[in-house]
Amino acid sequence: MKRHAYVLFLSLFLSLFFIYSFAEAAADKTPPQGTIVIDGGAAFAKTTSVTLSLSATDASGVSQMCISNTTSCSAWEAYATSKAWTLTAGDGTKTVYVWYKDKRNNANSSPYSDTIVLDTTAPVNGTLSVAAGNAQVSLSWSGFSDATSGIGSYKLVFSTGSAPSSCSVGTQIYAGTATSYTHSGLTNGTTYYYRVCAVDNAQNTSTGAVASATPVAGDVTPPTGSITINGGAAYTKTTSATLTLSASDVSGISQMCISNTTSCSSWEKYATSKAWTLTTGDGTKTVYVWYKDSIGNISPAYSDTIVLDTTPPSSSILINNNEPYTKTTSVTLSLSATDALSGVAQMCISNTTSCSSWETYAASKAWTLTTGDGTKTVYVWYKDGAGNANTSPYSDTIILDTIAPSVPTGLTAVAASCSQINLSWSASTDTGGSGLKGYNVYRNGAFL
Repeated sequence: MKRHAYVLFLSLFLSLFFIYSFAEAAADKTPPQGTIVIDGGAAFAKTTSVTLSLSATDASGVSQMCISNTTSCSAWEAYATSKAWTLTAGDGTKTVYVWYKDKRNNANSSPYSDTIVLDTTAPVNGTLSVAAGNAQVSLSWSGFSDATSGIGSYKLVFSTGSAPSSCSVGTQIYAGTATSYTHSGLTNGTTYYYRVCAVDNAQNTSTGAVASATPVAGDVTPPTGSITINGGAAYTKTTSATLTLSASDVSGISQMCISNTTSCSSWEKYATSKAWTLTTGDGTKTVYVWYKDSIGNISPAYSDTIVLDTTPPSSSILINNNEPYTKTTSVTLSLSATDALSGVAQMCISNTTSCSSWETYAASKAWTLTTGDGTKTVYVWYKDGAGNANTSPYSDTIILDTIAPSVPTGLTAVAASCSQINLSWSASTDTGGSGLKGYNVYRNGAFL
């Protein structure tokens, strides 16, 4: 009887357990609710290695998760609240997706996601300007940029021996978002070297821009300097020029102002070389420069000149003083060329329409025509001191005739009187190209 009651009780318990389990399974058809956060919610990352914070809840418990850099889930793993993860390479916005699965195998069909901007590239350097004063140096910087995460701050360091090799060495005197700083309490006569670096919002640091200055008390002497156009050339055939600039000052050169006129209108950072555009129109061009030291003393205007000549020479050529014919290939060329600005420097002579060899200009030159009777053309190109050359050659022609006329035949002499003899003969012919010019008559070897 007791055994029968025990079996009945056990059957009833198992039935109730299976009914409960079935009801619970039937009741939980809802997937987990969850979130994902990359690097604690940071907006930017400087490396593909990040940490994911994962959170999910479900009535039957969260058992698995699937994480991906794409919108496709390919590998399930045990649920965890944190995971090291690698983003895809390449700067830009990155998205990480996660799916959660509960113990009843319910999974969210649409993933949860979070984004972060990957920026592995350091900012582009700008320029650092300095101005030395009495026991101080004023510094300002500009032109730094970062295309992905933007500039977040700047770091300024200095040393007295040489420029700091990076912004991790030297003495840091400023860190923040400002673009200027005054370094005070310095020793006059000592040179201070500075480096400023830009730090982007992903914490990438640029290599930095450098400058130096020497504080001086009571510097009232302006800089001394010079300017040279195109390395000191006398002429140019284009308005595009290169300026060589040099200046010195006890407190350092900070700025320069360059102009095609005697007025200074725009100051810029001092440099030893600069591309420059001359004013248009042939003639003498003058470029002026002013220098400013770190104290603010301004030099007088220094200048240099160059002749702009964009016009090739005006020229001509004559063969044998413009004779129409020659009986030999050896001729003399009369060469005439003028250039009002830079003068005629070179010429190139040819028996063809191609120039192959330039030589120093001369007003006369012995020349050899090509062989073979007929019309011969000689071409010449001229080049002035600025390098302008005529694109189409000047030319002259002459007929080369090396063949003598045929000998006259049928010479007869008839006495017309005691003092006159009439001569007659058959005409000669000329096949060389110049035609018959006339006859020479001789008596007893003497020309009549």
